[in-house]
Amino acid sequence: MRAPELAYVCRASRPVLIAGATVLLGASAAQAAIVPAEIIVQEGTMPDGAPADADAVSAPFALADGTVAFAGGLADGDDFVWSGDQVVWLNSNELAAVLSGAEGSMGGAEGGLFIYSPQLNGLDSVWTHNGLLAVEDDQAPAFPAGSVLTFNSRPSMIADGTVYWIAGVNNSGGTATEQRVLYRSASAMPGDAEVVVAAGDMVGGLTVESPDGVDFDYHVSSGGSHVIQLLRMETGSANDDGHVAIDGVLVHQENTLNGSGDNWDNFDLFAINEAGSYIFSGDTDGATTSDEFIAINGTIALREGDVVDGITLQSTATTRFVAIDDQDRVAFGMAYGGGTAETIFYACDSSDVLNSAVAVATTTFDEFDFDDDGMADATFDDLNISSVGASNVLASDAIYLDVDLDQGGTLTEAMIRIPVTCCGNMIVDGGEQCDDGNDDDSDLCPSTCQDAVCGDGFVLDGTEECDDGNNEDGDGCAADCTVEMMMGTTGTTGTTTDGGESTDTGTTDGGTTDTGATTDGGTTTEGGSGSTTEVGGASEEGSDSDGGTTAADATGGLDDTGTGSGGTGGVASTGPATTMTTAAPMDGTSDGDTETEGGDGAAVGDDGCSCRSRGSGSLPVWALALLVLAPRRRRDAVVARRGRSPE
Repeated sequence: MRAPELAYVCRASRPVLIAGATVLLGASAAQAAIVPAEIIVQEGTMPDGAPADADAVSAPFALADGTVAFAGGLADGDDFVWSGDQVVWLNSNELAAVLSGAEGSMGGAEGGLFIYSPQLNGLDSVWTHNGLLAVEDDQAPAFPAGSVLTFNSRPSMIADGTVYWIAGVNNSGGTATEQRVLYRSASAMPGDAEVVVAAGDMVGGLTVESPDGVDFDYHVSSGGSHVIQLLRMETGSANDDGHVAIDGVLVHQENTLNGSGDNWDNFDLFAINEAGSYIFSGDTDGATTSDEFIAINGTIALREGDVVDGITLQSTATTRFVAIDDQDRVAFGMAYGGGTAETIFYACDSSDVLNSAVAVATTTFDEFDFDDDGMADATFDDLNISSVGASNVLASDAIYLDVDLDQGGTLTEAMIRIPVTCCGNMIVDGGEQCDDGNDDDSDLCPSTCQDAVCGDGFVLDGTEECDDGNNEDGDGCAADCTVEMMMGTTGTTGTTTDGGESTDTGTTDGGTTDTGATTDGGTTTEGGSGSTTEVGGASEEGSDSDGGTTAADATGGLDDTGTGSGGTGGVASTGPATTMTTAAPMDGTSDGDTETEGGDGAAVGDDGCSCRSRGSGSLPVWALALLVLAPRRRRDAVVARRGRSPE
């Protein structure tokens, strides 16, 4: 399938190209965009690997390979876990207990690894690809005997399969939560579960409040190098107890100066990458028309009332999600105008989000193209996303979203993938080797923004003759990106040539002739002696002078009629064309004969090979086809719901 047009992200001084529509900067001049996207799983359709139609999807969790994981529900009442390109788990798969429901947040990794939070026999649990990890009323891992879990929630996973989740603990076997804990398990099994931080711990000289000082808001970088979270510390006042903690260090505190003329007031959503770059949202204690903010590495990058890509974040504005990838690219969602509109933004330059962010799609305004025909298939009706645990929407080249779609007045929920790229903005952003601002795939910087090399699938003008996207010989395009002349198997005697620039060589051994391969028009020709009449793809069988039979070839070449004769050479002959309709067998028998067929005057030489010329210096048709059909980059096909609220 042809690669779809991506949402080209450009700097704010230039028009923004989205799905071929030019969105002018400035809200008054903006046009509704048709945004290229892909449906992974949609309500009312059956997900791959599921026995029934989906009826809901939950928050996406983008994986390292660019695919997605999420939990979902089916119309038959079952719940599922999607990972990569199919359903990998159903609640009904567990036969020894009853699993039901699924919390909205979950985690996943390549290879079908997952963690999610269903009910186990009515009790709050976390479940992984290895089975039960923890369940309410069980012994609390890493706590004294008699301490029990009171709930399990907010599961997450990093690329190596290490899992994290938030749990409640009662130290005397009761049901009330006395301590909230962030747990980690490297094996996704109970045996090595350990506490990352718990209520009552000392952090930065302060004590984490009990019982709920460990907030549900946390995020772990893709490789586990960094953890960012909201901790509430015992400060003596609810006005300044909230802290942003990174790797156990308190870095920001409520009711302290934020560098933008007011104070931090509260903190909401968090994300951090492997390099330690981080993003969070919240409010300041400033005017209500400008207090909502998004901060990058502790500095406010934009706030309520700002204009981002021509869109004014009108009061009341709220942040729906934040994300930052390992190339420092940023995605975030904003609701504004009292919640009347929601926009998904993407920024290539995390150091200047206000000016580099581009509006990818806006609810009730923009439309999605799901079949890559440039036409709208559905209107973006609503963004369904939990305010907590929604930091993994951003893959390497896409944003995953749980949305409502309006398809002709019918609303359905779906998990969708929106391709995004920084390639084409003439700035070498993270993950790029070059960026010349054009989509010419024949120059030194193709539209992938990776330096042109042999084997990338693009024919470099003036340097490569072909490029089939691999580094293999013997497939028509050699490993050094030169065109290979494909030959048949050479035998002891002659050849037969028919129908354009094809070359066949027979093999003779004890009276048997095998046909060689041809490469033009689907032609197969064979040696032998006998009368052969061909037009288009029709053929008939000739009679071998030594008592055998010779199968004539089916050709897509020129009409010709000729009579073969034994020997190692031959001369061209001409004759009227006669239409035949019987398909020929591929092999005949002969005693070393060479057949020469006329009709266009082409001669077969003593070397047993002939090519009919279509013009001086012309490439073979198959070589031209390679150049024309050189594979372009493709979009990975990934095709995946929602659940109960956490404790």
